[in-house]
Amino acid sequence: MAQTWTKRLINIGFFLLSTTIVVGGGFLALMAARGNVITPTGITGTGTIRLYISPEADLTVFLDEQQQKLTSNKTIDNVLPGEYELRIQKEGFNQWQQRVSVKEGIVTEVSSQLFPTTLPISQLTTAGIQNFTTSRTGRVIYYVTDTAAIGSNIGIWRLDLESGGLLGTNQSSTKLTNITAEIKDSIAANTYELLPSANDSKLLIKTPAGLYLLDATRYNEPSALNRLNFNYSLDSISWINDGTNLLIRSGNLLLDYDTARASTTLITYANSSSAIYTQTDNAVYYIVDKKLFKYTPTRNTAVTLENISLPDGISNLFSGNSDTSLVISAANKLYFLDISTSSLTSIGAYSLKSIAPSGKELLLTDSKQIFAAKVNISLVQNLVNVKINPTDLQELDNNLIQWAPSSVYFVFIDKKTNSLRASSSSVLTTNEVMPKLSATADIGSFKISSDSNYILIKIKD
Repeated sequence: MAQTWTKRLINIGFFLLSTTIVVGGGFLALMAARGNVITPTGITGTGTIRLYISPEADLTVFLDEQQQKLTSNKTIDNVLPGEYELRIQKEGFNQWQQRVSVKEGIVTEVSSQLFPTTLPISQLTTAGIQNFTTSRTGRVIYYVTDTAAIGSNIGIWRLDLESGGLLGTNQSSTKLTNITAEIKDSIAANTYELLPSANDSKLLIKTPAGLYLLDATRYNEPSALNRLNFNYSLDSISWINDGTNLLIRSGNLLLDYDTARASTTLITYANSSSAIYTQTDNAVYYIVDKKLFKYTPTRNTAVTLENISLPDGISNLFSGNSDTSLVISAANKLYFLDISTSSLTSIGAYSLKSIAPSGKELLLTDSKQIFAAKVNISLVQNLVNVKINPTDLQELDNNLIQWAPSSVYFVFIDKKTNSLRASSSSVLTTNEVMPKLSATADIGSFKISSDSNYILIKIKD
């Protein structure tokens, strides 16, 4: 009988032990599946880092100098919460470094552009280029040649870059106009602007003497026939849609001019000396009596903001290309307005130097130092966080900063070295795109293509 109970106790103990192992193992497996890991202090939740890197192949990734294994969808999983230094390497490219903050249960997204250690350079035009601008895609270049050995080369040109390769396998040039008497003085004094429409069907030539609308697909000269005449001043002008309407600010008036019908529509009238507005790819946003409005051609609508009030003393609006967010300047402070979540977040006592097309990456200054700010929006937690980091960048001219359309990086002219450099809002990595060519070299205008794959530069040497 004693032996029977002993066997029973042993069997029961074995059953309890095996059950504990199975249940415990299943619990640990469940915790692991939910992104938890066992640490000396217990079971801890983890986060994930997702990388959007261009180019994306053959990358070596480190977190605090520990090499990481990427999943097939370019993520680093089961990362303990905390601050890390992320370093990305690729043979033949400059390395990329960035501080990242990982939170439990959150996917931290990191975007970066790696630059080759040696950039291939292709010459597109010969000498004599005075100014150039690009289409929205960056695949069409409009430029002015004011001096040339061959007289027929002088004029305004359109250069199309076909797809394929760094700058395209084929290039086609179309002369749009000669430098006629109507624009000769403005070209000589360099007091003109070239404003191509978004669909590259029209080219606006703005001069102090007049405004001329050209067909951007064929040869046609400025004349009385294509001169636009207004009975009001033109303080600023831009295209409001693909190729028909112009957005014009005239003092405290904001106007929509239809080039096809030669008609003007009043958008808003400001009581102050000038209208407070900003323009995205698809719309115009403006402020009237602390209320926000949105305008698309022929239609005004009030923007509904729930449970928030705009700040007093608004002096300016800024935006990227997004229709969901704005930056507001009011009483010497900046605010980030996210329209989609109806939230207003104070950035602080800064001035805005530049804003990325995404509208969520900013370069700021307090008049002493330059800062990089990145806005993170969590729709799950309904939170907007603005992270501001000091940089070692100095003497950044607002007019000498160009963001890539992808908002992954920006290019700027370093006045100290007269070189073209690239960085991001993380600013732990600064790449030299083009060094100073000679003692007399001068890097002039530059633009970034819409696919962020190449930079167009005008060099005077």
